[in-house]
Amino acid sequence: MNIVHLLGRLTADTELKYTTGNTAYCRFRIAVNRKFAKEGDVSADFFNVVSWNKQAEFVSRHFIKGERIIVHGEIRNSDYTDKNNIKHYGVEIFANSLEFADTKASKHLPTPEVVAAAPPETPTVGIPDDFEEMPF
Repeated sequence: MNIVHLLGRLTADTELKYTTGNTAYCRFRIAVNRKFAKEGDVSADFFNVVSWNKQAEFVSRHFIKGERIIVHGEIRNSDYTDKNNIKHYGVEIFANSLEFADTKASKHLPTPEVVAAAPPETPTVGIPDDFEEMPF
């Protein structure tokens, strides 16, 4: 079973793009905090995420750098061969649904600890079940 749930912050503003077949997609990166054994020590892991169609349009309209986002999806391997015939490999999160992690009011709170207590208020947006086109 390939299921991943991540709560993190966008590391940059999202950018909506379209495939040659006019399918919307949005790639973005999130930072997910990782706590260590020593109390107070925090580090982050960074994950590349891709969303498609209406979900891509939604994330590009409603999320900006620094905002917290919840991503539900699966881990996918990708590879491509560049113009020098060198094969490159990568891993990304294929988003099945996305959620706001902060309420509108909590976006103005001063500390992440206070914001973490705020429940999500927006329903998830998923990729349609009949989606088949992949641009890679």
